[in-house]
Amino acid sequence: RAHLEGKGLLEAKRREGRLALLRDWLLQRYGSYGIEALGGLDGVDHRLDAAEGQSPWALLGPLCREIEDALRKAE
Repeated sequence: RAHLEGKGLLEAKRREGRLALLRDWLLQRYGSYGIEALGGLDGVDHRLDAAEGQSPWALLGPLCREIEDALRKAE
């Protein structure tokens, strides 16, 4: 752990873990159809990367709204 902290890798690994949890949660909640509304997993990753420095969980609300808006328009 100290080795990872010394190189700044621990925080990067933690962030990657949080991003993976967020992607999995969105996929479970909205399914692949909902994820496609964001441009697939690549679209989700692009949005998460663009918001570097923000907590991934702070992005959850906006991502959910975007998916739900897209799904409503598709009806």
